[in-house]
Amino acid sequence: MNNDDFLTKHKMRPDADFVENLYQKLQQNEKQVIRMNANPFRFKRWHTFASAFAFAGITILAALYWAAIQTPNNHLITVRQDQFEPIAVFPSIEDLRADQPELIEGVINNNQNEAASDTSTNKPDQYRIDGLVNEPQKFNNQGPANLAIVLSFYGDETTQDEAASNLKPNAQDRNVSPWEISQFVNDYTELSAIARSNGSSELLKNLIANDFPVVIETGFEADIAGEASWYGHYRVIYGFDDVKQMFNTIDTFLGPFTERDVNNSGDQSLADGYTISYDQLLTDWQQFNYTFYVVYESTRKDKLLSILGEDYITETANWRAAVERAEADVSLAPENAFAWFNLG
Repeated sequence: MNNDDFLTKHKMRPDADFVENLYQKLQQNEKQVIRMNANPFRFKRWHTFASAFAFAGITILAALYWAAIQTPNNHLITVRQDQFEPIAVFPSIEDLRADQPELIEGVINNNQNEAASDTSTNKPDQYRIDGLVNEPQKFNNQGPANLAIVLSFYGDETTQDEAASNLKPNAQDRNVSPWEISQFVNDYTELSAIARSNGSSELLKNLIANDFPVVIETGFEADIAGEASWYGHYRVIYGFDDVKQMFNTIDTFLGPFTERDVNNSGDQSLADGYTISYDQLLTDWQQFNYTFYVVYESTRKDKLLSILGEDYITETANWRAAVERAEADVSLAPENAFAWFNLG
């Protein structure tokens, strides 16, 4: 049966037009004409479409593969690191001065005017803020507990439970960030708060010497039920001693809470709180990018900003300084995973 006979044979079929159209397209493309015996010709249209799509897919994949193996190596595109545009550029203090001149100049003027009497420039070798009282944290409630201690220092009676009901309504929530806590203070109390990263031992001492308790977030390793565990851990820093190289801290998990908790074999007292060496605190603090927050009275805002300085005035300036700090940490200890984590 020749091709014409094939078409004539199927003129009476319900799908004759479809068959003829398919035949014409195949003939135009110089493909071999479908030859089938009339009796077994039972293919439905969806079979034909499926076959056509499968053939097209295989053809495209084959073409792509052939093009790939034929591409010489010298045609591969390489990009150097210095060809990338940075996602964000942190402004210099000169840029910040242009964008927010009143804020920048206010801080600089405060620094100049208060330099003579400011203990941030002439701090003592040791200092401790009085009036802070420790209280044990409740389950998964360390963030609100530390906040309640600092609020109480300023006469605010917000309890850790009241703070938790807003900060972490889910009791299983194990962590509240310093920025969330700071926002809570600003929105729901008559006090103010600021949260920043890139803190330092000297900054802690300067703040404490000017009667600003500081809450820091650190890493904490503990042996729980015979199994080593790592946690985020808040501490209120309220004293320092350069001779002993120790910070005085309030620890709502470790205590001490009463005189009975104090080790009487040494020279510790309840007022000393939980002491930690300068070096150990920095090691633990790095694990949370040296993050801290300060609660303060609005009347002392200028004093606080003068102590914090240019690297902490705005979040942008603070993150710029934090990146530089992380880069330095990575250079000093490339094997330190927390330094890389802080770098982002």
